[in-house]
Amino acid sequence: MAGLPQSITFPGRHQGFTLIEVLLVVLLMGIVSGIVLLAANPSDPSRVVAGEADRLEEAISLAQDSAINDNEQYGLLATEDGYQFLVYDDESRQWLPSGNPAFANYKLPEEVILEISAAETPAGNGKNDARPLQGKGGKEALKPQMLLLSSGESTATLLEVSAEGVLPEKLKMDDIGNLLRNPDAGAAP
Repeated sequence: MAGLPQSITFPGRHQGFTLIEVLLVVLLMGIVSGIVLLAANPSDPSRVVAGEADRLEEAISLAQDSAINDNEQYGLLATEDGYQFLVYDDESRQWLPSGNPAFANYKLPEEVILEISAAETPAGNGKNDARPLQGKGGKEALKPQMLLLSSGESTATLLEVSAEGVLPEKLKMDDIGNLLRNPDAGAAP
């Protein structure tokens, strides 16, 4: 076979990897991926609480925008297992569950607790401050614990999302509609 070049090898050089080099790389990749998986544990209670606080913060912000844009009065009510947004119906003069799918009843994970209280008083002990009102026909009427008005104003409210053994995430709403996350975080002890 004339005309084909022969392969040239250089003395002292080897081609490919040894078995030990390959095993070391696989071992290191396994250790690094294990660390990443442990660090990104989605069931970590502090991550769950932070995620639920993020979700609630976004929902409140969306409800504020909807109240202003749609000229409606919104309210937030903590339920036994989550929270729901209410809309004030001018015709019946009562609070009704919102028909908007974005504000449907939301069920919190089992270990997470939501407390809603007036901003001037500390959060309660996990109990709901809502007291049902008497509606038309003797039915129990819904009463929100926080108002989001079409004028952009709101009730001064402290919302606390917590779970056992985890620092709570706090959301503080002032009366002009400003929502602050963990307002005490920068305060000195």
